[in-house]
Amino acid sequence: MRIGINASFLEKPMTGIGQVTSNFLKELTLHPIESVRFIVYCQAMPVLDFDLPNNCEIKVLTPW
Repeated sequence: MRIGINASFLEKPMTGIGQVTSNFLKELTLHPIESVRFIVYCQAMPVLDFDLPNNCEIKVLTPW
């Protein structure tokens, strides 16, 4: 199974959804689900203070 995550708000950490997104990704590192592949969609390569698990892939998409 693949699950896409809109992580465009990682660039705005002072917003509520930015904090939720960051904390959700941190939880994935603590409780990895190996049978699921997560695709993290961002508008720019995010700067994270943690490493994503191996089953997470970052895709940078620029807006139209």
